[in-house]
Amino acid sequence: MKLLRFLNPFKISTPGRIILIHFNGVYGWGVNTHDQMIRAVKIINSLLKPDGILIFGHNIFNHNPLNMEKRYQEYFFSLTEIKNSLFPVVRSDLNQIFRIFKKI
Repeated sequence: MKLLRFLNPFKISTPGRIILIHFNGVYGWGVNTHDQMIRAVKIINSLLKPDGILIFGHNIFNHNPLNMEKRYQEYFFSLTEIKNSLFPVVRSDLNQIFRIFKKI
């Protein structure tokens, strides 16, 4: 699957070795269904070290098949969103939104 190659391009076989994953340009451009999102989160969770960080970016108006802006916790059940002044929700002129999550 393309997503596996994207998330694990170095064929990391030992889980929990990655400290940061920037997941941008994937959701809505290949990861479009509930099952695909759950699988992606499971892969991300297996690759991240404890306290590892996921930066999740997506377009909030186009290519947003799961209405992610309102449903993060449903999909990111293995991660907790970081909401503080160090990591504010970032929006750009392209209607892009970035959210920061930490592996729990």
